[in-house]
Amino acid sequence: MDREQEEMQFLGFFGIIKESSKIIYSWRKIFSQITFTLILPLSFIFLIHIEFSNLIFSKIRHNTSQIFETQSGTPQYQKLSDMITSEWITFWLFKIVYFTFLLIFSLLSTSAIVYTIACIYTAKESKEVLFKKVVVNGWKMGSVDRTAYAILCFLLLSGLFLFGLVLQTVLYFVCKSYHHENIDKSALADHLEVYLGEYVPLTAKDVQMEQYQV
Repeated sequence: MDREQEEMQFLGFFGIIKESSKIIYSWRKIFSQITFTLILPLSFIFLIHIEFSNLIFSKIRHNTSQIFETQSGTPQYQKLSDMITSEWITFWLFKIVYFTFLLIFSLLSTSAIVYTIACIYTAKESKEVLFKKVVVNGWKMGSVDRTAYAILCFLLLSGLFLFGLVLQTVLYFVCKSYHHENIDKSALADHLEVYLGEYVPLTAKDVQMEQYQV
């Protein structure tokens, strides 16, 4: 990275945004891999959570309004009561699964980006995260236009997640630079090792070629 760590303390608000954009563009190959393997699944999980929550809540509201209009003690009342109970159980089970996957992908995404940027700033060899890609399929819409619009929003959301994580990481290093603290890559790697799992190191030739492509 052409910017010295000591210079980062002088970055302002717009400087941090510019620096984050520059990092993503300069190392777009690595960040593209992180996006496709970690951030896209995270965005997909986030959108599924919204859609499923709206669906289940609409059913709960509908059945609740019906049960208020049904006489208690009748078979219809008992049926509605069982349906509402079942829907609430389904909702909370889904919440548990959602927060589990959200935590996993959030930790992996944050760790991968923080470690990558730390490697960039220390001008040492970078490492790519290897993680099994999540294949998103079976999601069909009734209209081509709606499908294209949904895909566009999905990609924009993923880009927003990526930019937000990079922006937060750059802000962290700006604060460290302001307090005259250098980046300890070895200590950082030890902390993130538990989240990142297996690495495939990039050789010096790979890093050099990546910089020439800018």
